Amino acid sequence: MATGSLLATIVAVNRGLNIKLRWVIVVCVLGWLLVELIIGVIQVLVKWLII
Repeated sequence: MATGSLLATIVAVNRGLNIKLRWVIVVCVLGWLLVELIIGVIQVLVKWLII
């Protein structure tokens, strides 16, 4: 599911910003990794605080 949402984001950004596909992929992948990292950190903190 994450891969599908990443692909959809790449297509949407590519059509909306009219920039080269290479830059769209770089921006989307880096943004996606950052969001995943933040979500993971929040999950670990919540688990650590609850237990």
